[in-house]
Amino acid sequence: MIPAATEIAPAAVRPKRVRTVVPPLTREQIEHALRESGGRVGGVGGAAARLGLKRTTLIAQMKRLRVNSAAVTAPTMTLSKPL
Repeated sequence: MIPAATEIAPAAVRPKRVRTVVPPLTREQIEHALRESGGRVGGVGGAAARLGLKRTTLIAQMKRLRVNSAAVTAPTMTLSKPL
């Protein structure tokens, strides 16, 4: 026998998830933090820690701005004399 609707216990009430608003970072800020951290995104000395963000939040902003940590820290090729 199926219990009547009045006999069913209400679902557990879950607290609403509070979202923190992260101020948008500029591409230059992210690239600067990556250069200072040697291209490391997470960890103690990583760019996320330097910016005061969680690693996953920084990765999401990097994707949004199309920033690649390897490209930021890659050595630039300079020519000693013109061709």
